[in-house]
Amino acid sequence: MRTQRTKLPNGMEITAARSEEATLMYGEVSAYIKHGLTLQPGAVVVDVGANIGIFSLWAYDQCDGQIAVYAFEPIPAIYHHLAANFQNIDPKRLKAINVGLSGAPGMARFAYYPNATFASTVYPDSGQADRQLTETLLARSLHQLPPYLAWVRMFPSLVRQPIIKLLARYINQRQFVMCELQTLTQVIHRHQLERIDFLKIDAEKSELDVLRGLEAGDWGKVQQIFAEVHDRDGRLQAVRDLLQQQGFQTIVCEQDPYFADTEIYAVYARR
Repeated sequence: MRTQRTKLPNGMEITAARSEEATLMYGEVSAYIKHGLTLQPGAVVVDVGANIGIFSLWAYDQCDGQIAVYAFEPIPAIYHHLAANFQNIDPKRLKAINVGLSGAPGMARFAYYPNATFASTVYPDSGQADRQLTETLLARSLHQLPPYLAWVRMFPSLVRQPIIKLLARYINQRQFVMCELQTLTQVIHRHQLERIDFLKIDAEKSELDVLRGLEAGDWGKVQQIFAEVHDRDGRLQAVRDLLQQQGFQTIVCEQDPYFADTEIYAVYARR
């Protein structure tokens, strides 16, 4: 299994399959705390779709280590790095759990992308659709490419396009693995959580399933939610309606300009 030591901008040293991917994810996580959402020392955080733990570790740092994190990652190869990072930093406050969260317990087949682990999902698109989206985002971010891809800008546009196609094909290589699923209510009861101060969901098209895994008696324990939502088959409106029904007073849905003309949105909710 490929492992690289990586130092994050906050000085934490972690392991990752690819250092550049860890740095890329770190640049995104601060955007989860917006529109009145907060992280305070003493918070209980549930991180769904934790990957190697970048958001959890950022939250730990923001709260000076005064935090309890329960982080869920179903893909064994990714979980390996998550568990190692938590063990090295603070295993008492940082709990890594090798399951995915969904609307019902069971087993499911996940698509695992070794060259873009954050894209791993139980709802994979066709290979062609994956490549088309990647090509669009690579072309759109040409002047903001991370250092490991910046060399693409050196080529004229006629040469650049086939290079982008080759990169998209490489990035979207995938394999399939069977993973365990649990519900959020199971998690609450198993770990005896009296509250969840911050629920972060980045589960690549499983966000509505995750929320539907909360039984009625447990919704009141969740105070704040950030979710990346893929607006497919009315999913964004379904998430918004569910949060309103469950008593969240502030709900903000927005789309980063980088994801314009895609189905990817951010949802912020607090009581």
